Amino acid sequence: MAWIIYQAMSKVIPELPELTEENLGEAEELNWELIENTNTRDFRKQLDVFFEHYPQEDLLAFVEDSLVDDDEFNVTAEGREIILVGLKTLIDVWSRIHT
Repeated sequence: MAWIIYQAMSKVIPELPELTEENLGEAEELNWELIENTNTRDFRKQLDVFFEHYPQEDLLAFVEDSLVDDDEFNVTAEGREIILVGLKTLIDVWSRIHT
């Protein structure tokens, strides 16, 4: 999924921002705070906060669909959360969101 996100974003943003420990860490921390503040364990309800006013809604929907509706990969609830935050963090940094 990360490769697909990279390919899609690099077509729109030819010079993607560099992924650094600092900008990845900042974006990831904010994403975890958003999830923790949802007060729900329901994966889809946790995602609601991510979609509010999000400029990369299509990419985020791609990530959601891949994690929820994909019968090929059996991802645990905990794994979905970690993968979602990681991929959203990439989108955020490359989109210059939270940086």
